[in-house]
Amino acid sequence: FCFLFVAPCFLCLLYLRFNEMQFRDTTSFSRSGIFVYALNGAENWFVALMLGKDELAIFFVAAQFALITSISFEPFRLWWYPKRFKVFSESSGKAADTAMLGAEISVLMALTMMLLGPWIIELMYPLGYQESRYMLPILCFITALRTQSDLFNLGCYLQSNAASVAIINGICAGFALLSIGSLIYVFGFNGLLAALIL
Repeated sequence: FCFLFVAPCFLCLLYLRFNEMQFRDTTSFSRSGIFVYALNGAENWFVALMLGKDELAIFFVAAQFALITSISFEPFRLWWYPKRFKVFSESSGKAADTAMLGAEISVLMALTMMLLGPWIIELMYPLGYQESRYMLPILCFITALRTQSDLFNLGCYLQSNAASVAIINGICAGFALLSIGSLIYVFGFNGLLAALIL
């Protein structure tokens, strides 16, 4: 109920505050953000509902270590994302090189976590959580892929509006929810990891 009431009020306030183009871009970013949740967190609900709370705890340990990889990349995001449009307008080659540098850094961080994370889990957690060690490298790989897709989506934002990003994220979110729901039911954790890679 709260979402059904607050969302329209929020959109009305946005419309009154911004001009039409800004409103269209802002709503595209908002829709895109909602769809990203389905790509970056809805799997927890599937694990809890279909596999149980014990399995959720195992998955959650691996997911939190993979999240460290994403958070450690945040300084680069905070530096690059606000300036990427300006850099692109001055030199598309420099923008591409910087995005490639970010992709290389994200891969390096993911590889570091793939090597160190399982060892840390083995040292810190009891035997019941050791299955997390085997999920972590795959989740780090997925994190690196998602980071790279964020780095290389600049072309989607160069249009007059950002609607294409919301459409792409919406299609991906729908596919992710369907594939996670069906594959986790049949194959358990292996199905979940396969669906997240897709």
